[in-house]
Amino acid sequence: MNMDVSKPTDLTKKEFQILMSRLKKDISDYFSRNASYIWEYCHEQDVNEMFVVGIKATESYWGQDKKAQRTNNYSGILNSDGSLKHYETEEQEIQELVNNLAQN
Repeated sequence: MNMDVSKPTDLTKKEFQILMSRLKKDISDYFSRNASYIWEYCHEQDVNEMFVVGIKATESYWGQDKKAQRTNNYSGILNSDGSLKHYETEEQEIQELVNNLAQN
């Protein structure tokens, strides 16, 4: 499958939510729980949802990393001093990652 990672997929929000709910490696339910946020922010910012999922899966070991869970940082985003950034909510972190990808 060829996919332009610089553009959102053609999946509808519902299709993306179903796809995320079927990920066998998502035993923490991070991806199914946040599918609507990922889809919405990616479509607002013109970023590929699957690219975002790939980053998050890699950085958080499919949402299983305990440090990611404690910090709500499933993307490995760092502060300027190199420490792992902490977020109040998972949604906040998703929004920052997508905004960063859209700008860079």
